[in-house]
Amino acid sequence: MLIRAGASNKLKIQAKDCSTGGLFQMEPYHTTLIHHQLADGFHYFDDNLGRTLFTDGVTIGRESPQSAALVSRTLTASLWQVQGGGRMGAVFGEDAVQP
Repeated sequence: MLIRAGASNKLKIQAKDCSTGGLFQMEPYHTTLIHHQLADGFHYFDDNLGRTLFTDGVTIGRESPQSAALVSRTLTASLWQVQGGGRMGAVFGEDAVQP
């Protein structure tokens, strides 16, 4: 766990156990904007359940927001407003595609 504090906000970042599908989660102490930029070769797509996931053609992942609202999304980036006490993370593999 890493806690980063600045003049106006504090953010807790936790690494997750990749073998169980999680990668990380960020928890702001105050409402903040979080920008996700996908790595080269990755892009967003909608699955047959209407969910937005991301892939590079091999790996499939999904953003995992709680108390967060999507502000905007392009083919390779997203911007979220995350409420204080909420979280933003990412899950991969089976965790990403389970209904």
